[in-house]
Amino acid sequence: MTGLTLPAILLPVSSFVNELTRQPPEVTSIRCAGPVENSCDKLSALTWRIPNRVRGQENGDPDIVRHIHDFSILSDYAIRHPAFKKLVIETIDNDDLRSLKISGLPLKTKFDKMLEILSSEVEYKKE
Repeated sequence: MTGLTLPAILLPVSSFVNELTRQPPEVTSIRCAGPVENSCDKLSALTWRIPNRVRGQENGDPDIVRHIHDFSILSDYAIRHPAFKKLVIETIDNDDLRSLKISGLPLKTKFDKMLEILSSEVEYKKE
């Protein structure tokens, strides 16, 4: 696995069928990004994708809310990790050019913009 800052973790991979029938996983071990790194990616994605989202268009990005739910599940663990703050800042900086609407803005301004959109757009509450 390349591109990870933190060590990969080893996890099994199992189909729903094997889980429901209580069979062993089809893949006993595969290298995966850990919850801290995954959280950083999710938060970065929210930071640039929410300001970029244009509802009602073909590429309106309706799946973006999955990052909100995923980050919510991972956040308690990730935020306590000593590398989280540094890694999330680096991740957001590396993604700076993904949104021309927020590119070059200070980190706090990016977060403020994302949070303002999340709290003011009624559709996010429905999603």
